[in-house]
Amino acid sequence: MSRFARSADLMTGLFLLALAALTFWEASDLPMGSAVRMGAGYVPRLLSFLMGGFGLAIIVLSFSGDEEPMTRWGIRPLLCVLLVPIIFALTIESLGLVVTVILCTIVAALGSRESRAVEVALLGIALALFTLALFVITLDIPMQPFPAW
Repeated sequence: MSRFARSADLMTGLFLLALAALTFWEASDLPMGSAVRMGAGYVPRLLSFLMGGFGLAIIVLSFSGDEEPMTRWGIRPLLCVLLVPIIFALTIESLGLVVTVILCTIVAALGSRESRAVEVALLGIALALFTLALFVITLDIPMQPFPAW
């Protein structure tokens, strides 16, 4: 197997292409509309084209330069990244936005052995304050900011 076939960039590009194709196929039944009057399928199709373009660009770039071969995948980072949206979906209504964002930051940080507790705590608090300011205060989205206990 050549070094290109094991390249992390090549695998990433192929993944993006497959995800773009799946997104385009899933949105194919939705009405497209126009740029002025967008239908439900406009944004998903646009994003699938962009994702496919990025995938192609990454594939082309994977064949140039010196790439290190892809190493073994770590299961811990993969699980932590996959758990974050699940935790967010399960806790946003009961724990509120602030606690949920802090919890998701902690879980995401557990995926890396380089994370430090103080940095993760500060990042979680900063992200929680930012999302609170953006979504609840600025955009006035009706969202529970704190737990309803």
